[in-house]
Amino acid sequence: MMSSKSPIRWRFNWPAWLLLVLVSVIGGVGLSWLHHWQLERTADRIRLRAERLEQEAASARDRKDRTSLAQALAGVVRNYDLYLRYRPTDGEVAIRLALAVSEQAENSPTNAQLQLNAYRVLSRTLARFPENRELLHAFGNTAMRLGRWNEALSAWSQLRQMEPDSAEVLLNLARCQVARAQPLEAIKTLQDCLTRHPDVLEAYTLLARCYRDEMVRDYESARQVMDELVAKNPDSAAAYARRAAFWLWVSQTTANPQEASDALSEAKKDADTAITKDPKNVEALLVKGELELRENRLSQAHDFLEKAATVAPDDERVWSGLVKWARL
Repeated sequence: MMSSKSPIRWRFNWPAWLLLVLVSVIGGVGLSWLHHWQLERTADRIRLRAERLEQEAASARDRKDRTSLAQALAGVVRNYDLYLRYRPTDGEVAIRLALAVSEQAENSPTNAQLQLNAYRVLSRTLARFPENRELLHAFGNTAMRLGRWNEALSAWSQLRQMEPDSAEVLLNLARCQVARAQPLEAIKTLQDCLTRHPDVLEAYTLLARCYRDEMVRDYESARQVMDELVAKNPDSAAAYARRAAFWLWVSQTTANPQEASDALSEAKKDADTAITKDPKNVEALLVKGELELRENRLSQAHDFLEKAATVAPDDERVWSGLVKWARL
């Protein structure tokens, strides 16, 4: 008996293929979601770490611990920079990073690399947020430290429109105008500053110097400004000390021997008054030290400089004075 074999026909296994496709899709989507979740989790952890370091920096700032502040700021910058690699569009963190970099540079003014890095980061961030006042303040200060007076002048001019009553803005704008050889513009700015803030002592000194500029030569107005400084702040040792420093500067810069002699007498009188009011006034102690050096009274000069060093051990002017004394 013969048996016949019918051919086996191949059938497409739709359920198996559908299951395979479904598993592949779910697996791909799942892996993608898992990867995204891991990235988000990592970014969140980095930001939390940066924020904790910001708190440490604030604590060090309150304690005036510059070493701890520098370490904390370095951590803030490092972590925010890493965070932005995960979330480059986070504008809030970009601003925080720029401000931290700026404070790094401010905390180490002699570190040229930090100054240039702050300038670059702030420039880049300001391009994204040109109206941010904190960034403009930081950029203006950084540009001034680098001697980039055009950029600094632009920043402080923009801030003047935003904060017309700010003594800091007006004073820094005037500094930039002086550096750009614009004494007449600086005079107007400083007059505005003193009208709004008659207690800003530095503005008087800067205004008086502007009046004595070669382009102005209004010596009487310069004297009147310095007399006004003391008249409006009669109980302030700092006011007398600033006027003493001004007269010492006049004695060093004038070509008139009689004026130089008169200025030295005024400087001595004001410095003595300042020290009587406040024996720890660094400005007055430095002026007295310089006056004693001029008279070749080295022992007395050294005493004043040592007192200044005790009061302000980090003041570069003190150590410059001591170096000058040591060379005589």
